Amino acid sequence: PWELDFALRSRFEKKIHVPLPDRDGRTKIFEIHMEDIEVAPSVDFGEFADLTEGYSGRDISVVCREAAMEPIRELQKTGRMDDEREILDIRPVSREDFMEAIENIRPATPPEDVKRYIDWAEGS
Repeated sequence: PWELDFALRSRFEKKIHVPLPDRDGRTKIFEIHMEDIEVAPSVDFGEFADLTEGYSGRDISVVCREAAMEPIRELQKTGRMDDEREILDIRPVSREDFMEAIENIRPATPPEDVKRYIDWAEGS
């Protein structure tokens, strides 16, 4: 909102702030993004929700995409992508795939910006 001229900004009747998802919301976002992808039984989306506080829905979608790509990268590294049977028999996405993705993908919005948005929405 700070990129808009004050005169233009003041014409808007309402300020709408969409907060970052809470733990339940983050858990659901993981579930939604992975619903059509096979995951290992050890995968606990609640655990990942605990580890991704401060992440937006978009950030979590990137984590899911990264984790889901790891089994494919393994096939590529071993040169087995040319074998159709190997592609059909790809392993499920593991807890370790998610942990690595969470470690490598950081939230796009820094905490200080989140606070600034909240203050703006509350009129401070």
